[in-house]
This record gives sequence, C-alpha cells and structure tokens, in this order.
Amino acid sequence: MQVVNIEDPENAELVYTWEGVTNSHNIFQADGYLYVVGASGYHIHILDLSNPAQPVEVGGWTGEYIHDLYVHGDYAYAAGIYSSTMYIIDISDKTNPVTVTSWTYPGSAHACWVTEDGNYLISADETAGGNIKIWDIQDFSNINMISQWTVDGGGDKSVHNVFVRDQYLYASYYVFGLQILDISDPYNPTHAGYYDTYPGSDGLYNGAWGAYPYTESCYTYVSDIEHGLYVVDFIGCNSATAALTYSPNFFGFSVESGQSASGILSVTNSGETGSVLFYDVSIATPSPFEHSGGGPDGFGHFWSDSDLEPSINYEWIEISNDPNTQQVTFPSNDGGTGSINIGFDFPFYEESYSQCVVNPNGWVGFGEDNTEWSNASIPSEDAPRPAVFGFWDDLNPVNNNCNDYCSGNVYVNSNPDRFVAWFDQVAGWWSSNPDSYYDFQIVLYPGGKVQLNYREITGTHSATIGIQDEPGTVGLQVAYNSNYVHNNLSVQIIESESSDWLDVSSGNSELNGLLSAGETAEFIVMADASSLGLGVYDAWIILDTNVEQDIEIPVVLSVAEGSSEMTLEITHLEGWNMVGLPLYVEDASYGTLFSDAV
Repeated sequence: MQVVNIEDPENAELVYTWEGVTNSHNIFQADGYLYVVGASGYHIHILDLSNPAQPVEVGGWTGEYIHDLYVHGDYAYAAGIYSSTMYIIDISDKTNPVTVTSWTYPGSAHACWVTEDGNYLISADETAGGNIKIWDIQDFSNINMISQWTVDGGGDKSVHNVFVRDQYLYASYYVFGLQILDISDPYNPTHAGYYDTYPGSDGLYNGAWGAYPYTESCYTYVSDIEHGLYVVDFIGCNSATAALTYSPNFFGFSVESGQSASGILSVTNSGETGSVLFYDVSIATPSPFEHSGGGPDGFGHFWSDSDLEPSINYEWIEISNDPNTQQVTFPSNDGGTGSINIGFDFPFYEESYSQCVVNPNGWVGFGEDNTEWSNASIPSEDAPRPAVFGFWDDLNPVNNNCNDYCSGNVYVNSNPDRFVAWFDQVAGWWSSNPDSYYDFQIVLYPGGKVQLNYREITGTHSATIGIQDEPGTVGLQVAYNSNYVHNNLSVQIIESESSDWLDVSSGNSELNGLLSAGETAEFIVMADASSLGLGVYDAWIILDTNVEQDIEIPVVLSVAEGSSEMTLEITHLEGWNMVGLPLYVEDASYGTLFSDAV
C-alpha cells in the first residue's frame, strides 16, 4: 500500500510504502483508522492513521475473504463474497475485532453500506441477476431483509457498489450506469434518478463500477470502465450541513425509596437551512468491567480478562487432589458425555440448567451433544447450542476410540459454589495442530458468571472462545481463529446488571428519526426507584447522529430512605377541627387521633 502526499495535486509525492500485505482488493478509511480488505494475512487489516504519512498496523480480523466493508461507529459491516455472507464485527477494540453476528443468503455479497441512522444495511450482489437488498439491523439478534430492488431490464445483469448520502442510495450498476434510489422508506425504495454512462445493455461486468456522491458541491463522480470519468449533478442531493445541539449532557436524580423522577432530553438540528439531522436514542447496557474486552450481546453479557481488567486475577482452581473429582469418558474424539449434574441451577440466557454435557472438543453445553469438530464464528445456528466454548477446536483427548495421537484426560468437579470442567493437557488433532497440547478449565458459578482459565497452551490452535444461546442467534465471541490465549490467562463472562429502572420515551413513541433545520425532538427520561434498594445507580443514554456518533449522556439515580414523618396542610370549615385523613395508623381511636376534639 502506498501513501501519497497530494497537498500539491500537480506535484503528488510518494511518501511511504506499507508492505504488510502482498495484495489487497480495497481500503476503507473511518475515524482515524484504515481498513485493508481482500488481502493476504488477515482478512481485514486495521491501521492507525494518527500519523497518516506512516500508518501503523494495530490489529486484524480473520474469518474469510472480505471483498468490501463499511464502518459505522464501533462496527464494521463486511461482505464475504465467496460464501455470500454478511458479517457485523465489533471493532471498538481495534487490537481484537470480534464477530457479533453473520448471516448467509442466496446471492453474492459483494459490497455494503449503512444508512446514516445506523438502522439499515444495504448489500449489493455482484453476479448475474445480482440486485440491491435492504436489511433491518436494529436488533443484531434478529436481522431480516425488508426489501430488494432490481433496475428495469436488470434481471440477468449485475449491480456493483452502493453508497448512502442523506435519504438517497447511489449505486454503480455496471451497464445501467449510476442509479439513485430514495430510501427514506427502506421498506419501499423508489427510483429517484439515473445517469447511464454505458450505451446499450450488452455485457455483464461493463460500465459504471464506482461512484462518489460525497462532494460539498453535491456533484457525484462516476467511473466507467470503458468510458472514463463522469461528473453528475443530482437535483435531489442536499449540500446543506446539519449541526447538533442537545441538552442536558447529564441527568442526576435524587429520590426517596419507591419514588420516580423525570427530565427532558432535547435534540435540535441547529444546522444550515435544508440540512437533515438523523438521530437515534437508546439506553446503553452498563459493563460490569472497568476495561471490557467486548459486549454486550443481546442479553447484556460482557467479557474481560486478566490482561485487561484490574479486578480479574489469573486463578487456576486446583481439583486434582479433590476426592470429588471425576474423570469423564468420551465415546470418540468428537462425541460428548451424557448428562452431568452441575450441582446447582446455572442461569444462562434467561434459562436455568441443572445438568450439562462436556464435549471433547473443548466446550460445555446445556442441550443435546454436537459432534461438530470444525469450529466456527459465533453466534451460529450450526454451532453447538446453548454452550460455553472454552476452547472449541478439533481436539483429541483420551476416548474410547483413540488413535495413536490421543492424549490428555478431562475431569469434572462440583460443589455448591462452582462447577469445573478441566481439560488436562488435551492434544490438538494431529494433522491440523501437531504436537499441540492445551491445559484449561471451564468454570460455572451459581450467579451465571463464567470463568475460563488457561494454564498452559503449547503449539498451535485455531479455537473459538465465547458463549451462545439455544437458537444460535445471540452470542458473545471472545476469540475466533486467533492467537488470543496464552499461559496463565483467566477470562470472565458476566451478565450486566439491568438498567430497567431507566426509561426513555417520546410523544410519538419513536426514538429515531430525522430533523430538518431548526426542528427539535424531545424525549422523556424517567428514573423509577420502585423496585430498587437504597444506593446510587448509573446508566447511560446513547445519542447517535449523522453529525456525531455514540454520544454518552450519563444518568445517575440516588435512592435514599424516605422520612417516617409527614406533615399535611388540611383545609376545613371554619369553626370545625374534624377532618378525614386517608392514612393507615396502628391506633385508629378518635381519642388518639384527635385528642383535642370536642
């Protein structure tokens, strides 16, 4: 990759060559980082652009060949063209990107973009008959295609790339040139304009294959393979700049036990006339860690480890000399145990389990056994579920059908305080990870906490580490096919405390939308202490806009004990001192209540 100084365009100067890859298909820049895809080595390379003249690689992601991607906030949306799979990857930690979810569909996932409110993803299929598809991604655990669009006469042709500006989708549609859709209603995209750069409709991968609609002038640059560069003016484009004003930037509520309090959050487009501000308001799930490694998943699970989190120490649980420790037996190197009593009820994804199965391939499950030895990124319907993946890989412990390479036993031990599954120097499969042995534990606790302890990791591996629910649609991945684990490492997975005491609502029941210049949206922020004990509670409101993303607005609720005394100002008829009080009292005698009555 070459870095060129274009301060003086007529005298462009090569200033740096990065040789971290031998080839790549594309690059994408966002938020001070560069993403290199379709490359050798990592499938996504991440480079820090703090010094743009000399980028520095800080991390990467491996899963499959990625043809193109788009970055929005803390997530990368990546298109795996060969399997037609879309990936959503958490890149909040650039050193350790984690797949949040993925889905495969009939087509050829070539490129993608996300609407400015972050609620919808648009994919483009580069293949004969490939078209544009729009996906609702507001809930990562429940992604659905809501519409698709094919240009007239394009049933056997192909689209190439897609881009979003304001309410419009710009598509370089090969032989059909530049096509523009109005996606203000993503369930019903409508044709808003086009410019045909390619005469006729012969061919498949000919014509317009790139577009850039982001100039201040609102001109769109279109590159045509056969005919060069076109500069197009689309009358629907809006060059006015939106600006964000919001108030307050902090909510502090003090209430007595059982009471509630509320405030108003105002969001205003204070930008230029004609501008549009997209907004989305949500409540963040608070992390139980000071330094989280990832999360939350759809049920509020976070993870961290003894390298990241000061409160986590590497803690191996010694069970080798405990008389309650039992060696488990496997029918084969892929077949798991029968049901094993955990010793307590283990809460997991809103279910409770008193038994589990231990599988020789490095995981503990709470449903049926699964002989799948080839690990995958999670969540996945094809992976074991529901399950805790301590080190899901093709392992080869001692079993009833051993080959010459099986090695290492697996033990379980439980008491009312925890359940331990110990994989003691278990061998990796001899052909994929020769001379590799893994010593690790999966520990379950009655409150739902999971701890993974890695005492000694020898050789190579390509494991999946994390958890997922029973349907295989929600999960938290710690690592996948990376060199994440090392000796003397502990990982904790914890479900966050609920923020159910906080609610955000609006008059029209919508927490996202758009504002024209000068318009304001107001949201009711309600803190309810009716089910809370005494103490101080923290939460955050997240304001996401096309001007500034992921704004955190702290909310602090202080719950104090109420007073046992009450003073009432009672109005009664002149000359009378008898009143009715709607109170519960221990002594209802009128003489006690009204000692001065006559």
